[in-house]
Amino acid sequence: MTIFKKTSLVLLFLFLLLSSCNNATQKFERKSELSIVEKENPSDVVVAFGSCNHQDKKQPLWRAIVEQDAELWLWLGDNIYGDSKDMEVLAQKYEKQKNHPAYQRFLETGIKIMGTWDDHDYGVNDGGKNFEFKEESSQLAFDFLNYPEDFDARKRAGVYNHSILVSPHRTIGFVLLDTRYFRDDTEKIKGVGYTINEFGDILGEEQWTWLEEQVNKPMDYLVLGSSIQVIPEDHIYEKWSNFPSSRTRLLDLLSKAKAEKVLILSGDRHLAEISEMEWKGRKIIEVTSSGMTHSYENVGDEPNRHRVSKIVSQKNFGTLRFIEDRLQVNILGVNGKEYIEKNLDWSL
Repeated sequence: MTIFKKTSLVLLFLFLLLSSCNNATQKFERKSELSIVEKENPSDVVVAFGSCNHQDKKQPLWRAIVEQDAELWLWLGDNIYGDSKDMEVLAQKYEKQKNHPAYQRFLETGIKIMGTWDDHDYGVNDGGKNFEFKEESSQLAFDFLNYPEDFDARKRAGVYNHSILVSPHRTIGFVLLDTRYFRDDTEKIKGVGYTINEFGDILGEEQWTWLEEQVNKPMDYLVLGSSIQVIPEDHIYEKWSNFPSSRTRLLDLLSKAKAEKVLILSGDRHLAEISEMEWKGRKIIEVTSSGMTHSYENVGDEPNRHRVSKIVSQKNFGTLRFIEDRLQVNILGVNGKEYIEKNLDWSL
């Protein structure tokens, strides 16, 4: 039996992968999957997420993550530090993470897992579309996430994928982007940051078309996962604003989403923060959680004109708690120490 509390109240979740799989015997991704999760309060849904997890470092967060009793875990990238063009080496590093005792205990809870990647699990630091082993690497990423062999996303380029969670109280769409496989080049300048690729692309046209299909679906919440930050534009590191045309295109698309509320989740930065901005008459919120095994302890007061929370420099993960008609975000650390608690507000 998992950690979920047994009661007579039953919460039904329907997980639908939009890259639909027709095999009714599939596990998490199958189109007809009806998962029954026994919960103390069937109106509450908990989703946990994190990024930047080095398989060779101490992993002190998994116990606290398990204690959140979440229905879904979202990997937001740098799920391991592979950094290799040798796919056997990359596979061995994934296997080491899978066999980590604390991660094994986490998996034993039966929690559902979705994910995308960033550069280090992609295989090359700051990598983009020119990585010659990206197709092979994507299959290793799907293996790590335990996606079935006949999962439709395995048959196309990239690792972007989607699911919908339906409960009696709300519909939540989870859309995870691939910001590596199709990304155009940018140059890193020591001490300055990255060059701006004004008209460069991040997603590739096939993924853009797929994304437009997702945002045009009616739902209560659209949760968009991006390995790199979308809203922040002041720091010198990787971010969507290094590709201004792509960032504008993404924000334009999100501003037209049929979902009542749009939330971005991001990783990469080895810190945690909440950012907000208004775009074409609509508020968009982004929660960054990054640094599960190593964090940016000397971040100081890094500029971010859009930040609406404290900045967290300690190791952390995040949770989303969908409680009746509100969404609460928590950023937590070792032993469940709370750094941020915020009820999100989309009013202008």
